[in-house]
Amino acid sequence: SWRVIMIETLKLLKSKQACAVAKETLKQLHGRCYTLGNSLTLISQALGLGKIGQSGSGKRQIKKMGSNTSLASIGNEGAKKAANNTELIEWLAEVTEAERSMPDAVPMIDKAGLCLLSRFFLSHKDHRDSQCRKNVLDGLLHTILYGINQLGLKDDEAQSLCCELKQSNPKGWKSLVGTVKLILAKERTYTNQTPNIGGEMQLSV
Repeated sequence: SWRVIMIETLKLLKSKQACAVAKETLKQLHGRCYTLGNSLTLISQALGLGKIGQSGSGKRQIKKMGSNTSLASIGNEGAKKAANNTELIEWLAEVTEAERSMPDAVPMIDKAGLCLLSRFFLSHKDHRDSQCRKNVLDGLLHTILYGINQLGLKDDEAQSLCCELKQSNPKGWKSLVGTVKLILAKERTYTNQTPNIGGEMQLSV
């Protein structure tokens, strides 16, 4: 099935030889074969965090080593076991940015899914690679904007998805919130323009 193919393609993002081809393949399939709304489990597995399941109360959880564990409680354990996730985190940030302006994304990720997505990024916030840490901030930026643009969340509500960063990296949090405000101000002023977000971001790691 496409799920097997996708997870193997995600794993290829960690290969220097195959990364470019894998990234282009995933770009072409985005929106046609997968969206963030139907691929969080596969992404979680590729990151080494575990499988996403449902608890008795219906809350999404990570199923790890035979037991149910909330993603928040895993902390940086997944990142320590998957130190070579820099390219995967970069891809995830890029696909989040692309999907936030995709009007026909089906299925669209919901708020609970966005919370999990932010945890994927936050689990790598202390990664030893500075480029990965920058990709984390980019990913959190696009996660917040996704919630505002696609789900209609209020600014503060969307920012609360990533509030853990406020305690662990105050400088990064201040830069993140400031960039969100700048982008939203531009989008709301020039509603008929599509900003080149990637070229404007200068987030502090």
